[in-house]
Amino acid sequence: MCALLSGGLDSAITTSLAMQSIGTLNTYCAGARNDGFDDDFTFARQMAEHIGANHHEIEVTRDTFTQRLPEMVNRLGNPMSTPNEVAIFEVASALRAQGHIVTISGEGADELFAGYAPIMQQCAAHVATLTDRAHDPDGGLFHLQANAWFSDELKPAVLNPTHLAQADHDEHLRRFYRETFTALHAKAPTDSPLQAHLQFQRRMNLPNLLQRLDTATMLAGVEGRTPFADIEVAIAANALPMDQKYHHDEHNPGTKLALRNAFAHDLPDPIVHRPKASFPLPFQQWLNPFSAMLQASPFARSYFTEESLALVSSDPNTYWHMAWPMINITLWGQAWAMNDPVDPELLTHAAASC
Repeated sequence: MCALLSGGLDSAITTSLAMQSIGTLNTYCAGARNDGFDDDFTFARQMAEHIGANHHEIEVTRDTFTQRLPEMVNRLGNPMSTPNEVAIFEVASALRAQGHIVTISGEGADELFAGYAPIMQQCAAHVATLTDRAHDPDGGLFHLQANAWFSDELKPAVLNPTHLAQADHDEHLRRFYRETFTALHAKAPTDSPLQAHLQFQRRMNLPNLLQRLDTATMLAGVEGRTPFADIEVAIAANALPMDQKYHHDEHNPGTKLALRNAFAHDLPDPIVHRPKASFPLPFQQWLNPFSAMLQASPFARSYFTEESLALVSSDPNTYWHMAWPMINITLWGQAWAMNDPVDPELLTHAAASC
């Protein structure tokens, strides 16, 4: 049996329980070894040693990222969901090469038990502005703005006016967020206004995370299974009061409290108290090789303004929050709208010259 092990709380719990159940386990961790991005390797190795698993480490480099990104977009037929989908594919490919076809993963715990500290802090700050905490008419729009790569103010400077108008200036998106949050808010537990925000995270984020895992693993011929994303677990998590899931503190927020308390005696203490990580990659530093492609792409020139293309192409690392979605969408557009997929070999050569 196999498990994806990032060294975070969620994957540590699933691997610990799996080891107790079957007695033998192959664990896999993928990540970068750049300064500040190798914590997953350290904590995953510690956890694997703690339970006696047969552990494997898969390094993702800039060359790997540069090659895999256009390959995966070409094969999937969609833009990538997040940059670390490359890491999931790499780790799935490694375990598949060793003859394994199924792995467990820890998706679901964050959305059920309030695991995203920055998001929960933002939600708490938003709730603090409400005059009546029983009503949150702008809760959906708050989430839309907090999670957007491009803010409403920035979009006219980035997107071609014609395409922006064809999208009705995102009015359909705003309506969907408003209506979805309002419906969830009406049914959420009333012990804390943060309950509705956590349920909204589950509604919006979790299906995309499960889809990301499924597409990235299945692309390598591997089935990813998620024990936390279970209806009984969801019912139990939903029944918990917020103070058993999240404690708001501006400087030291407490996340996934129920899970940390429940497994405190089964896991190494550093892992029990480790903040959320999730296969982080320094993708912001790996976008330079895509600059020439972005500037030369007819698809990019038809969808993005000349000013935004010039800015991002000149320094994609600095403007990564714009560069990532623009590059991601352009790779898809080249391959599927214009039938002219980008050759990964050219990008590999570009990466070597950076």
